[in-house]
Amino acid sequence: MAAVVNHQSQAEKFLVSLADNLMSFSEVEVDELPEGISILTQQGEYLLHYHKTTDQIWVSSPLSGAHHFSYQQNYWLCTRTAFPLRTLLCKEFSLLGCHLQESVFLNA
Repeated sequence: MAAVVNHQSQAEKFLVSLADNLMSFSEVEVDELPEGISILTQQGEYLLHYHKTTDQIWVSSPLSGAHHFSYQQNYWLCTRTAFPLRTLLCKEFSLLGCHLQESVFLNA
C-alpha cells in the first residue's frame, strides 16, 4: 500500500525551509504570512502561498508571473508545464545573487 502524502505538511516544510534559507541574503526581505511567505527583492515581490482547496503552492513572481504547483512524485511541479518549482526559484533567485542551498529543495 502506498503511503499517503500530506500535501499541506510538505508545503509548510518547503516554505519554512525556503524562508530560512533566503533570510541569510541581504538582497531579499522575507516575511512570513498565514499559509505562505512574501519575498521582497529589487525586481519586486514574490508571494508563495499554500492553497488548501487545491493542495497546491501558488507562486506570484515579478519576473515570470503566476504559477500553480502540485505535489507529484515527490516534487512540486507546475500544473501547466510540469516545470519544477525548485528550478524556477533557483533560476530567478540566482539572478539576484542568491544561490539557494540544495537542502531547501528536498522533496520540492
